Amino acid sequence: MEFLDPRYKKRHNRLLFVGYALLSILIAFLASLFVLEANGFYLGSDGTIVQNSILQVDSHPGNARVFINGILEDSRTDARYVLPEGRHFVEIQRNGYEPWQKEFNLEGGKVFFAQYPFLYPEEPVETTIESYRVEATLSQTPDRRWLAVLPEPTSRIYDLYDLNEDVVQKEERLLPPELASTGASYSVLEWSTDNRHALVEVLAPSEEEGVDVDEDTASPEYWIVDMRGNDDPLPVDVDPNKEVLEIQLVDGDTEFVLVHYADMQLVRYEVEDGSSTVVGLRVQAFASHGENIVFYAVQDSSEQQVRIIISDDLEEYELVVLESDDPGDVRLDVARFDGDWLYVVGASGEERLRVYQNPLQAAQEDEEPRLASNLAVNGLSDISFSANTRFIFGVHDGGLVIYDAEDKRPYRFTQASDNQEFAWMDGHRVMTVHNNNLTITEFDGFNSKVLSEVRDIDSALFDQNYDFFYSLRPVDEQLDLVSTSLLSEGDL
Repeated sequence: MEFLDPRYKKRHNRLLFVGYALLSILIAFLASLFVLEANGFYLGSDGTIVQNSILQVDSHPGNARVFINGILEDSRTDARYVLPEGRHFVEIQRNGYEPWQKEFNLEGGKVFFAQYPFLYPEEPVETTIESYRVEATLSQTPDRRWLAVLPEPTSRIYDLYDLNEDVVQKEERLLPPELASTGASYSVLEWSTDNRHALVEVLAPSEEEGVDVDEDTASPEYWIVDMRGNDDPLPVDVDPNKEVLEIQLVDGDTEFVLVHYADMQLVRYEVEDGSSTVVGLRVQAFASHGENIVFYAVQDSSEQQVRIIISDDLEEYELVVLESDDPGDVRLDVARFDGDWLYVVGASGEERLRVYQNPLQAAQEDEEPRLASNLAVNGLSDISFSANTRFIFGVHDGGLVIYDAEDKRPYRFTQASDNQEFAWMDGHRVMTVHNNNLTITEFDGFNSKVLSEVRDIDSALFDQNYDFFYSLRPVDEQLDLVSTSLLSEGDL
């Protein structure tokens, strides 16, 4: 019988072995495809292996249509889309709003969050709330709920607006009588993070000057004032014999203040008992974060260099030495992003903007600080973190440079003129004022929008949800407090 033939058995075993081998290869191939597919890979139409990415898209307002590469998607914002790696053109539309557009380069296997698209109404509704004299000043609480207007510098009366009300109306308030002084001028310097108290400056004229306030000869006083209630004001006992260059709340709280004097001494005061601690001498510039960290620049005794110091609960660590002989040359800031401490320092004389990552930790561990970015700038005049601390802008003679701490990359823009003003609107958008026109632009320069006419950058404010924009607008030699809807009329 054939199956008993040794030659048959040998041939049969060979075929069986080859079959098993081919089956094993097929199983391995299918398993590889399964693993690749599970990790977002698939075989493209041209035979190449392509990896998927995820695009998360949100918008203000939500429930907007999403077109990807010209094709309308089934789901609306907030939505999640699985796309092949590469470049994709995204457009977001909603009735009553201008479309939002951007091209994204998606990396395979990664999630890209586009949660910042802002849709502007095609026909925004404007409402004049109140009219003021041109001397009026505007301030707002950190939570953007309360807005205060001082109608004129010498008036103790101020108007307080609750922006959470459906119809925004003013409530007249009066600064405490303890602050009253004949001919004095008043200004709100900073609101506390409790959204209730504020640091208020009172400039009282000297006796020799009569009742007209002259900031060069006036004697300043500083008070912690309850702007929404009746708590007794607390005086800040600064040195009356020294000129104050800058004063700010420590960590946004009313318990401590930092005072920078004209003699370059930086002093921390406890408001309640008036006790003081010298933080640094020969301080040219400073920034603080939390209760204990102060980041400052000290003019070297040679006056040719500036030492950059990090003070942690008064223990000093030197970060870097800059070549600079201009006391007003240095700009500093510090914030925390995604678990990392970012220290930003720049000097126009060095033409650099440096971003250090966790330098305090490195100094405490006796390691070299890590330089996350070292950007070329010319004539640096200002630096600032965005609301979410992801972005840092530097204003310089050539325009604006923005560093993205998440993607580790810079963006550069040219400015229209030397007197252009810049500020962050939120975590992703920059505001700029040129010729009294406010323009808003995303961090990468896309989707610019001329929003409104304003007096200056400090007169451009938003409510908590960014549904309304409030501004002081010059109109016929007065200022109108104007509310501009950022929602279409059908969504109001």
